[in-house]
Amino acid sequence: YDFSGSQWFLPLVPAVELTRILRDSFSEDHPTKLVFSIGLYGRGIKFMMVDMLDGSVFAGCNTKLPSQFLPAAPDQSTSEAREAGIVRWFAEYARRLEDGTYVERALVPSEPDETQGISLFPTKGPDYSVAVTRGVEVSASSLFAPELPAQGWAYSIALRLVGTKEERGFETCQLTTRTWNIEFEGERPDTIHGDGVIGLFPILRDGGWICDQDSDPHGQYNEENTTIEGEFRYQSCSQAAASMKGHFGGTVKMVPGRSRKPSGQPFDATVAPFRLAIPEYLF
Repeated sequence: YDFSGSQWFLPLVPAVELTRILRDSFSEDHPTKLVFSIGLYGRGIKFMMVDMLDGSVFAGCNTKLPSQFLPAAPDQSTSEAREAGIVRWFAEYARRLEDGTYVERALVPSEPDETQGISLFPTKGPDYSVAVTRGVEVSASSLFAPELPAQGWAYSIALRLVGTKEERGFETCQLTTRTWNIEFEGERPDTIHGDGVIGLFPILRDGGWICDQDSDPHGQYNEENTTIEGEFRYQSCSQAAASMKGHFGGTVKMVPGRSRKPSGQPFDATVAPFRLAIPEYLF
């Protein structure tokens, strides 16, 4: 899990220079493409390209062959669609910013002050889900990630308390285990059980979560006995599959109080299924 990623738009001069550097790698398949955006994701490099002749947009990465680069906007089979490809790509990106599908937040949850940016994890649509169980709200979303060769998607899961402690029956509760149900078309469902989430066992409270030795035993947040404001959020990856069409959901076990000092019976908070698919637009 020890990597982060971010995508940048390039000014024209750096775009031309980078395209020249990469041309030896993909010029035979994409001789008329210009790289206009690049992102670093661990050892993966993703770049967006526009065809300077017809305006179509493609997503490529260093983990794929040039022949495997993907269209980044739909309906590019006609000349009219190709000409409008880059315009429609930017228009769709702007629409998602305007309607709140993409929002500004910390791209690395444990480094909120240093990593503010536009998150490509959606907050609505088929790649997003939300469910509330006994006052624990769990929202989740996926992001297709072709630059990660062993995975197909990154996903983001956030938890927070809603309602009042009187309505919930507890003031705090701690995540102890997770159960994921992953199902792809034409394949047997896969069920995964584990302790915590990426080594964390968050203790939720109104308005935030408690970060201490119980919730962060490995010191990922470099915080001691403090309340972190806002939802608890973490990000991870899910493996690809032959069909590249499926769903991801499951439950997280919550213990009222703390796991070492419970104040009620454990319960399963639902992670409603969200889609795993190759979307029409790639950003």
